[in-house]
Amino acid sequence: MRILLSGVAGMIASELCQQLHAQDHVIIGNDDLSHNCRLPQELPIQQMFTCSVLQLAYFEKALGEIDLIIHCASPVGHARLTPEAQIAWQIVSDTQAMLELAERKGARLITFSSSEVLTYRGETDIRAQYSLGKLTSEAMVLGHLKVDARVVRPYNVVGRHQKADGGFVMARFRDAALHGQPLTIFGSGEQVRHFTHVSDFARFVLLLVEKWPGKKRWEVFVPENRTTIRDLALMFSKDRGQRAYLLESEARAVLGNAQWRDTPERSLELAEYIMCRGLGWHPQIKLEQIVREMLERVEAAGA
Repeated sequence: MRILLSGVAGMIASELCQQLHAQDHVIIGNDDLSHNCRLPQELPIQQMFTCSVLQLAYFEKALGEIDLIIHCASPVGHARLTPEAQIAWQIVSDTQAMLELAERKGARLITFSSSEVLTYRGETDIRAQYSLGKLTSEAMVLGHLKVDARVVRPYNVVGRHQKADGGFVMARFRDAALHGQPLTIFGSGEQVRHFTHVSDFARFVLLLVEKWPGKKRWEVFVPENRTTIRDLALMFSKDRGQRAYLLESEARAVLGNAQWRDTPERSLELAEYIMCRGLGWHPQIKLEQIVREMLERVEAAGA
């Protein structure tokens, strides 16, 4: 298939790009490179459109025929969510642009939401805008009458190319270890997260592309990769002589975002995981291996 992949230079989409190419799909890339984790020239892309999602409409003829759109482009990282960023508007307008493009091209559509939609409790801050923007985009996609589409809600996807400036805990711990700094834990440290390695997540999306099941919304997580943030810090600091300490009011200053707010644990429905397994998905990378991969980058830098 000819697949348009937005946000192609990001952590998730770049992994998807490589796995899709390995299955002989032709990748048309799009990214504005505002927060890329990879360089486009590192990826097996046939055509690259360096622009925003909204600007893709200007290049519609050059895009040619498209069989599938995988819409990965999105504001990312809660530490980068600020009021001036107009997060909800960007999420919704990009989703509308992709729906319209998919309809004109007669293409199927996969769009990524976020497990953050499950944390909304009536707040009105910028993080709520992100949650509600993603939830609204889900409704737009699943309620569209002319586009055959699927929505995926990822839980805490991580990988070695992830940037720490979004506030992602794995990447923060990796960079702290890289620079010999203490590991910062916000609040009690008892916050629970479920981590999914980016290669496992990409393998799920490939199954979705291949089998195109009737179920329209999928929650993708690995129950076995459950941990508290405090225990995760211990995994990173073990045998390294680093210490971890708790931060309360200083958290916003550390992340450089005065609007930052932590969220409660995402609720899990094990039936969702069972349905992912029923599709043929078998996540391969355990939490300990994810941490090991992160620390290998630290050790390589120190060699």
